[in-house]
Amino acid sequence: MNDEFPREPGMKAEGDAPQVDATTRLAGLAQRTPSLSIYTRREPANGNAAATSSATSIGRLTRVPASALWTDGTAMATWLAANPAALMDAVNVDVAECKAPDSNIVLGTAKDGTAVCVVCGAGPTTDEALGVLLRVGAVQDGGVVVWMTGEPADSHVAALSWLNRSMTPRFFLVRVSGVQIDGSASAPIFTLVVRPPRAEGEAAAAATATTTPRRRVDDHLPEG
Repeated sequence: MNDEFPREPGMKAEGDAPQVDATTRLAGLAQRTPSLSIYTRREPANGNAAATSSATSIGRLTRVPASALWTDGTAMATWLAANPAALMDAVNVDVAECKAPDSNIVLGTAKDGTAVCVVCGAGPTTDEALGVLLRVGAVQDGGVVVWMTGEPADSHVAALSWLNRSMTPRFFLVRVSGVQIDGSASAPIFTLVVRPPRAEGEAAAAATATTTPRRRVDDHLPEG
């Protein structure tokens, strides 16, 4: 007994394999217009020109010593007097005016009226320059004293840290270096090495200075 239902003309029986003409299907696909997608990779007309251009636009950063920017401390002081805004970048002191230096010392005045002195050196720090800092701090009786140098020694870093805890002038020590990009013009970089104590430390130092007698420049009488 046959339990199958009669099939209508054109109906396929279960299990019949579909008949596909592969040649006709491939020909139909070839005639289709390809659709664009956000994932489509577009190659430049000249191959890898874009990638090459991007690679060549990245330069190499090279560090140079301060002596490569200035021949000596006097040259650095001359540049600094012409560009006093650099002190704002280095020690956050807004200078109103600077006197043209005739040595490696720049004298100026901050916008709040504070006396500012900068001792410049393109090479390593010396005991002689430290003596100049002390003399300047005594002459201007406070204010801001900045030592800008190419190579600060550890002993001089310790000396300025001690002076900031013992005297009223605010002493800064700044390391100066430079950078170049693929042989371009050098640009100075200022790194703060020593700074005065914070506000509470400054108040304590001021109280100590008030109670401790200090010798001033005008206390000395000329000889003769």
